[in-house]
Amino acid sequence: MAFYAVERLATRRKPVALGYGECRLLLSLSQFRNMDTAIVTGLTGIFGSLLGGSASVATAWVTQRTSNKRKEFHAEVSRREKLYSQFINECSARALDSVREHSR
Repeated sequence: MAFYAVERLATRRKPVALGYGECRLLLSLSQFRNMDTAIVTGLTGIFGSLLGGSASVATAWVTQRTSNKRKEFHAEVSRREKLYSQFINECSARALDSVREHSR
């Protein structure tokens, strides 16, 4: 209804006779145009603090998550390196045993 009354006023160039409810609505809308600057400043400060705080929390969360993934990746690489070295040592030992058996 608010948009309808404002739209009706904006689209017509002739004066429009509004009903009691529409006049009351327009009066309440005009009160928002005359907001106190202290309220606007205070709300801006509050919303800015909330936004800055949430950005800090989000940054810390992403940093921690990335750090954990990096640690898991390095642990997996170390585990695989150890497994591959054991495999290579075992293969070398088997190859040497095979060469010794066939050289007799």
